[in-house]
Amino acid sequence: MRIFVECLSIVTFLVVSLAHFPGDHKPKEARWCCVTEKEMRKCQDMARAARSITSFSIPMNITCVRGQNVTHCMSRISKNEADLVTLHEADIYTAGRDFDLLPVVGEDYGHTIHTSYFVVALILKDADPSLTIKTLRGAITCHPRAGDTAGWIVPMGFLIDEKMLSWKSCNTYLSAGAYFEKSCVPGVFSSKYDPQHENPRNLCWACNKPSCPDKTERYYGYNGSYTCLVEKKGQVAFVRHSTVFEFTGINNDLNPGMDFRLLCPDGSRKEVGDYETCSLARIPAGAVMTRDNGKEYFRTRGYRIFLLELDEHLRNKTQSFEMFNSTPYGDADVLFKDSTLKLVDVSHRNTTDKWLGTRYKKILDTLESCGKDVQLAAQSNGPISKPHFWRRVILGLFMSLFLFKR
Repeated sequence: MRIFVECLSIVTFLVVSLAHFPGDHKPKEARWCCVTEKEMRKCQDMARAARSITSFSIPMNITCVRGQNVTHCMSRISKNEADLVTLHEADIYTAGRDFDLLPVVGEDYGHTIHTSYFVVALILKDADPSLTIKTLRGAITCHPRAGDTAGWIVPMGFLIDEKMLSWKSCNTYLSAGAYFEKSCVPGVFSSKYDPQHENPRNLCWACNKPSCPDKTERYYGYNGSYTCLVEKKGQVAFVRHSTVFEFTGINNDLNPGMDFRLLCPDGSRKEVGDYETCSLARIPAGAVMTRDNGKEYFRTRGYRIFLLELDEHLRNKTQSFEMFNSTPYGDADVLFKDSTLKLVDVSHRNTTDKWLGTRYKKILDTLESCGKDVQLAAQSNGPISKPHFWRRVILGLFMSLFLFKR
């Protein structure tokens, strides 16, 4: 009898909830969280442009709310004080882990990147045959800049996760200084990345300038890291998969396919066109994110439909407002990356973990775990996780139907 009552309660709850989904959870407003005055201005211009369009499938008003920083925006969304924010790379990881946010639409950069790019270890074809991803101890390396996702975070996380590189005081710069012979890591001595003035000097020994400042260093950025490799100041460059195609043949007569190779995670080498199977990680594009609340499926779907239609209208109609142009606001990448061509449906990658991808998330988990007590994802006496909850609901439905028939 107790089982019957519990199952009947579940069925009643589901029927009532589903009956209210379409009407009560279709959004009428999108509160966009902004962290700067420039973002607020662009958001307000976007809101005005949206109000001039009358053919939305799901009409809604965009309102702009202020957050102190990106993390504060995540918190405001989780507390239902805001609805949307555009996030990139590691911020997407934090949003999912700490605030239970999920992606609504993604940025599409077109060309060879689209909604993701791959981190690769690029070498010259004639490099020492003994050089592999597993023999980088004592190597000379080129990096676009300190803190860069493709050039620093992923390579260091990968090497640590694979137990090739050992932690030193939970500091990737101290760890790398003890592992590589020398490197070029522009900006490594800036206050942001070296607040204690302890980063090893050899992280600049492969640079053009001994102090390796960021933007004035010859080997700064992806073009700079590529040049560092081509000029043989380093043996391997950690860059995006597109870097070799973007810069080869401009200031040299090299050929991507003939003169370069990739170091693969399994210790082999492959041609540069094989980046999908020979990369350290796939990095997702930026995404507009909202809170994850199972009962508000129609709200999330409403935002997705609205944003995709808004983007299509603004790209195909004569409008003074451009979603992916930050020039009028005196900065770059305001609200969206300026390199974005369009917004796209996240499709089956509709959770933070799926959007990040297994390998990239594992690397970030590794970097975050240093110095912390890593807890098990599910405790035996903890709350019921969503998969277990829905398994019980489905089981309850079947049991209820069975009992009703009897």
